[in-house]
Amino acid sequence: MNFDFLVPLLTAAASTVGILVALDQITAVARLRRQILFWSGLRTSKPRRSDAATIESLERAATAKIVSYQAVPAWRLLFPTFAFLIALITAWQAGYAAGRIPAPNFSWDKFQEAVFEQGSEPMFLVLVPFLAYAGICGWLNVFAERSRLHKAYLGGKDLKLEEFSVAGGNWPATAILGGLGYLQVFAFSIGVSGWAVLFGAAQGMHDVNAPLPWPAWMGIVLLGGAFTVMAGLLAFLKMYVAIRNVWIHPRPLHHRVGKSPREPQKSFTGSSRRKQP
Repeated sequence: MNFDFLVPLLTAAASTVGILVALDQITAVARLRRQILFWSGLRTSKPRRSDAATIESLERAATAKIVSYQAVPAWRLLFPTFAFLIALITAWQAGYAAGRIPAPNFSWDKFQEAVFEQGSEPMFLVLVPFLAYAGICGWLNVFAERSRLHKAYLGGKDLKLEEFSVAGGNWPATAILGGLGYLQVFAFSIGVSGWAVLFGAAQGMHDVNAPLPWPAWMGIVLLGGAFTVMAGLLAFLKMYVAIRNVWIHPRPLHHRVGKSPREPQKSFTGSSRRKQP
């Protein structure tokens, strides 16, 4: 079996991880720091009162993002990204092995033999959607916790990082998605894994010049994957609406840490009061 096709896949996986970390840690944070310096410079130039409030609000918004990135750093995205990519690569390999088997001779035994030739375990394929699901949930939890800290900072509230992990509980995204949302995300994982199998099978059939039409199971995977992916996209849309930041400046502070509420001022209607008998 020729494994040359794995080289570009693994290279692309490593490059994707590096690009994601670089963009999130370097580009975003560096851009936000330049914004803070810019707004800070404008604020010290003594602008008008209305402009000063807006400038201060914009500076706080940029600071809030940096605080959220430092609290939940980019390395928290490494394992979810690797888990998702490994799931897709494994599914693609399984599809490639299935595609090289002639359709009239296709059977589960032949499929197992083809997968064994690639050095994989056929039963491991059952875990592929769960691995993809763990990767996606890891991403969603990072974004949800960053959004929560970002909004808490802008609201003048105390900041407390909620520890979470893919294997453990206390997922920040639970408050947004709920049980139904996680089922939709798992459906998306099944659909994406199925499409990876489909693309691998198409490549395998192309390499052995398999005649058309393609096997019926490929059509089932294509249509079933479309329905499950659409279900997952609805959950992602709900997540996006919940974590997006409304652009409004100057942003009011609902609660200021360390300040007590102001006491109501007493009003007098004269310089002295007459004593009541």
